[in-house]
Amino acid sequence: MKFAHGMAGCALLLLASAAAAQPTPGSDPTSNDPRLVWDLTRLFPTDTAWEAERTALAAEIAKLPEQRGSLGRNAAALRTALDRQSAASLRLTRLWVYASTQTSTNNAERRNQERSGLMFGLWGQYSSAVAWVDPEIQALGAAKVASFQAAEPGLQRHAARLRKTLLDAPHTLPPDVEAALASINPVLNSFTSTRSLLVNADIDWPTLTIDGVTVRISDTG
Repeated sequence: MKFAHGMAGCALLLLASAAAAQPTPGSDPTSNDPRLVWDLTRLFPTDTAWEAERTALAAEIAKLPEQRGSLGRNAAALRTALDRQSAASLRLTRLWVYASTQTSTNNAERRNQERSGLMFGLWGQYSSAVAWVDPEIQALGAAKVASFQAAEPGLQRHAARLRKTLLDAPHTLPPDVEAALASINPVLNSFTSTRSLLVNADIDWPTLTIDGVTVRISDTG
């Protein structure tokens, strides 16, 4: 669950990099006007490259639980685990931005809907695969985490994450419960996705002419 907040921040940065210009509301999704088309080549040159990365990341995510039980071994082990998780999170965010920007441009397109669904599923897999990390860090205690940080300079880049994780200890569930909640999150989000498709793709909203200007009446005004 906590992954969503970190991903949102990364997504904003990548989105700014990917966008040549944001498509304007009500614009034609089939337009060839470059001002209305996302420039996603900075993320992936082709849809095929995106799919190859998604497949590769799914394989990496499946291996993340292999480090479970190793975080308290020494400072280097903690850094290795957090570096690996951080790298996977960044890759996931890049995939997410690529998929979501295309959906926001034209969510009536079947392939765009499919990519979005695949990312919800991969998000759930990732969240479930790393659900053990926070409880394991919290079990180390603040003193041991601080000693690891003093011994391993590479942990500095994870300082904010470690501090927040320790503060969240009273609100963190056991690893297996956190993993179960993370795995079903895509299912819970499916209701929002269904509504979005119905409202933005399937409903033929009426138009109204006001002072000679034709505007479309929709739930967003």
